[in-house]
Amino acid sequence: MNRRKNIRIKDIAKRLGISVATVSQALNHPKEVNRSTRQEVLSLCEELGYVKPLKGKKRTYHIAVISRDCYNFANDFYAKVCEQLLHCAKQQKYNLIFEAWGDDQADLPLSISRRRIDGVIILGNIHREKALLIKQQQLPLVLCGHPLPDLELHTVMPDGKSGSYQACKHLIDLGHKKIATIAGGAIFDPVSRDRIEGYRYALIESGLTVAEEYIMIANFHLYSHADQALAKLLALKEPPTAIVCASDTIAYRIHETLTAKKIRVPHELSLTGFDNFALPEYAKGVLPKLTTVEVNVKELAKYTLEILLELMAEPTKVAWRYTLPVKLVTGETTGKPR
Repeated sequence: MNRRKNIRIKDIAKRLGISVATVSQALNHPKEVNRSTRQEVLSLCEELGYVKPLKGKKRTYHIAVISRDCYNFANDFYAKVCEQLLHCAKQQKYNLIFEAWGDDQADLPLSISRRRIDGVIILGNIHREKALLIKQQQLPLVLCGHPLPDLELHTVMPDGKSGSYQACKHLIDLGHKKIATIAGGAIFDPVSRDRIEGYRYALIESGLTVAEEYIMIANFHLYSHADQALAKLLALKEPPTAIVCASDTIAYRIHETLTAKKIRVPHELSLTGFDNFALPEYAKGVLPKLTTVEVNVKELAKYTLEILLELMAEPTKVAWRYTLPVKLVTGETTGKPR
């Protein structure tokens, strides 16, 4: 949202019936203000287009990569993104500072509060309030991998809808009619929603019924959720003959559990993943090559950094979302239904 020239901090305070000092604290020292007041201040600033004035600042050639938790720096998908971001940043002579910023942490990350950076990359999902706090620092900001639907922020993400559609369509073409999906987050989450929509569209396009009991919610982080989802699917009166999984890690967890139950993949149940990461050497010959949706992680990192650098040069650039094309790669975990 464009800033309105006549909006000042005292206008924010007056509208909310609080002091100018409280508004200032909410923007500069958020830990000192209770969360509900913080959210009111940030939401009104966003609504009115207010961004606090920025004093003179020299280029530091540092970029902060902020994640909701440390897990994203180590998990299969975002760890690869971080690796590529480091490579791209080095080419541009920039240094990256990685910081976790949990939901229970009100204060700004040190790289931001100490003004040591020129821009911010948000890795994965983050709370809306935290994105607004960063925006108030007048720092160029790009979301990588996960959008915030109600905020006008630059975003780069894989095309989850197309990927899920391609995976489901592949299974339909093999002859499957009872196809389930295991999402990696809640239905209202934009990444999960896109992938479920792609799955639904493939079924509807092919004249198949979308059975709600075949749509399961798991968690990208917790294997136990995938186990629970699989148990519910196998307990159905008509269990699925194929499952579209939200990630390769979920798919491999499902494969492990099925193998323990002596259910053969793909002879008795087909599986697809999402990401297409190369198997480590120690797993080759032990784990099958998944049929999965390939995300070009190099391109994801490259575009994220390029857009951030453009924002540094042109801070008023209109926010837009770049959706990275994906493609299905067939492997050993899908086949015709028995």
